[in-house]
Amino acid sequence: KEGCGRPTAPGKTRNGNPYQTCCRGCVQKIGHDPACNLRVSKSDWEIMLAGEWKLVGVAERNFLDELDRTNQSTGHVKLRGHEYEFDLSQLTQRNIATGKVRQLRRCARPQNSSTPGGEIDGENEGTNELVPITLHVYDLLQNPSIQTANGILRVVGSGAYHTALEVYDMEWSYGACEHGTGVFSCIPGGCAMHHYREAIPLG
Repeated sequence: KEGCGRPTAPGKTRNGNPYQTCCRGCVQKIGHDPACNLRVSKSDWEIMLAGEWKLVGVAERNFLDELDRTNQSTGHVKLRGHEYEFDLSQLTQRNIATGKVRQLRRCARPQNSSTPGGEIDGENEGTNELVPITLHVYDLLQNPSIQTANGILRVVGSGAYHTALEVYDMEWSYGACEHGTGVFSCIPGGCAMHHYREAIPLG
């Protein structure tokens, strides 16, 4: 047998060794290893950014895992105010608006440093991960008068604004809600109650 034919790209094992196939059985051309599907469920995704492989965000990972789980080769998703097409057969991400294409690949999920040699599970994953946080600033409400006033007042550090924090590809803020505590989430830059102004990286 020649293996399972699962689309793969060069990746790294948990120990940092390179691989180009999905399982040992496919490397040895003796047939697909049934345990491979379990290992895939514990794998992650990387994307080529500025010449380096970087782990994708949580939202992208969940979307790609769902595509793979349901045996879909392509899918569209809106993230950070942009729409992307993912193609698992080509292992690519394409920005719908700009047409820019980036390469994807699978890799082993990083081990938690507190459990050397252990398996990754959902409870411990990412506890040591550094995550960028972005402040999103809106002109309060959708009132053109407030937008004009803010354009003038911001020169002296004033104005009427709504702010929100983006973490793990979701935006969180506080405001009027029909249910719950008032804390709500949306896609970054997508709060419809207010007029979007700018994003400020916080580190």
